[in-house]
Amino acid sequence: MSFCFVEAQDKRIIKDNFESNRFQWGEFYENKGSSSIEDGFLKLDCDDDKMFSWTVAELPIDIDRNFDLTFNFYADVDDDYWFGIVYNFEDENNFNCFVVQEKRFRLINMVNGVQSISRRSGIILKGGDKDVKIVMNKKGKKLIFHVNDMEVISVTKNVTSNVFGCIVFGDETIKLTEVVMEQITEN
Repeated sequence: MSFCFVEAQDKRIIKDNFESNRFQWGEFYENKGSSSIEDGFLKLDCDDDKMFSWTVAELPIDIDRNFDLTFNFYADVDDDYWFGIVYNFEDENNFNCFVVQEKRFRLINMVNGVQSISRRSGIILKGGDKDVKIVMNKKGKKLIFHVNDMEVISVTKNVTSNVFGCIVFGDETIKLTEVVMEQITEN
């Protein structure tokens, strides 16, 4: 099943495992990168170590309520490139992202096409081909980011858009195998 919707105990859970493109993830094929849905995952490729590739979709999340958003990746983790999630997406020149690489994370703001790093630090993430789970929890005005079930950082920041996605900085290919959205439905 490519899409699963469950509502129980005042919680809504939606899972997408990319057997179809129900949320209309952006697919593209360009000289320096691509995004495609194939064999039950979203494949994101960047072919230039000085560039990045990203894709986004409008997800069925009420950004005014608390939610958990889980991105399950399969990647060759190392210190040559970064990958992670895109949030607060307005357009290709204005968005935020949380990205990881071997032993490190960064929170990046893209404003009018100019990148700035707002936070960075070390994390426990060893290199190699592996599954990497990145979770963004929204609790009130706090955003809490987890990597493989370990809290990495909590920041005060508004969520301004229900358009989310994934990104890779550098010459690498990642696979997004599943996106899980959980939201409390009662007030």
